[in-house]
Amino acid sequence: VITLDCGITDFEEIEELGKRNIDVVIIDHHKVPETPPKALVIVDVHQPGDSYPFKDFCGAGVAFKTVEALVKKWSLGGHDNEKVKISEGWEKWLLDLVAIATIADMMPLLGENRPLVFYGLKVLRKTKRIGLLVLCKRLKIDLKNINEGDVGFMIAPRINITSRMGHASSSYSLLTTSSAGEAAALSEHIDLLNADRRKAVDEILKEAEEKIQSGGGLKDIIVLGNISWKPGVLGLAAMRIMEKHRKPVFLWGKGDAPEVKGSARSGAGVNLVELMRATAEGIFIHPGGHPFSAGFSINAEKVEDLERELLIALQKIPHSEMGEEAINIDEELALDQVDWNFYSALEKFQPFGMMNENFNFLFSDLVVNKVKQFGNGGIHLQLDFKKSNGRVISAIGFFSPEAHFEIMAGQKIDLIAKVEKNTFRGANELRLRIVDIHVK
Repeated sequence: VITLDCGITDFEEIEELGKRNIDVVIIDHHKVPETPPKALVIVDVHQPGDSYPFKDFCGAGVAFKTVEALVKKWSLGGHDNEKVKISEGWEKWLLDLVAIATIADMMPLLGENRPLVFYGLKVLRKTKRIGLLVLCKRLKIDLKNINEGDVGFMIAPRINITSRMGHASSSYSLLTTSSAGEAAALSEHIDLLNADRRKAVDEILKEAEEKIQSGGGLKDIIVLGNISWKPGVLGLAAMRIMEKHRKPVFLWGKGDAPEVKGSARSGAGVNLVELMRATAEGIFIHPGGHPFSAGFSINAEKVEDLERELLIALQKIPHSEMGEEAINIDEELALDQVDWNFYSALEKFQPFGMMNENFNFLFSDLVVNKVKQFGNGGIHLQLDFKKSNGRVISAIGFFSPEAHFEIMAGQKIDLIAKVEKNTFRGANELRLRIVDIHVK
């Protein structure tokens, strides 16, 4: 049995496999316990004494490096199977999936992750995977110009959604099928699941806000749940609540699952893994994850104690108030400076992502030429401005706060925005991505 992106804390399962004389190879990227499971082989750069210089791979990144090592070993004659014939450079065609996974898992785009994603996007633009070709066509993504934003906001959420709203085998089949018909059916199925996910998250957010208000307001940790909430979408809802209220959030639910499960999200200041470890024994079942993104199972009879125990545990660990995060401004620009030559310089810093963010530019004293709301119920915002030559440049804000919708044509604003290329539905234009607005 070969595990991927899991296994490093699955002691009981691996022990049971050992009793049945089944060898286990663990390929994981999570923190290794002091006493690791008794597997035949553990591939994890976080093992004590591991000397690999880069530590921030996602699970697929560790898998790719393992494949790379095996290919190198086999090419040097390190196998006795003449049927193993791998052409030189074959493994590079796996990089499209490595790029998708690294972006989806929000790993820092530093060190070795940068070339993996950089070249992974190049492979993705030439991918031969029928499923990805069909999915991108359905989403109106131009593969020739696909970028990390398309992956993060369009492709990755749909690949992830099947394990949250259905079964992950649907995404696996999409990525491996050689049938255009099957790819079309799977893409439609996944898109419908994504629509269901949006509806489920919106319903949770509405109910959660009502619970917060009726419960007397915010505490140091937000703990909410409902037995009907589907565990698969709780992480998405928890992130939205955390971003709004700037507090660590724990959400739990059961839906159709056999046990009560939950997701937690936090920002800088509170380490969720340390927090869950500091709770009383018996509260959590199988807690795990990352410092700011974690998951857990919990006994149904313990959910009433969860908030109290977390608040007690919070006082046992080092932490700080999350509060509002300051927005770093990299440079002040004029609209006339935003042209293709300027964008070509920006491209040299790509791919952008975690810990390698796109630049924030300040545009002062802009006069709004036109205001437009779009998307489901007008949840997105578009502001148009005119350059000195009369050409229009747009600024887009997805899921913009309602206050931004009070802006009217003719008003003067200061705008913090990122510069990006828009190729959606065949467009080829530069636009601004709204970060923040100050109405004068």
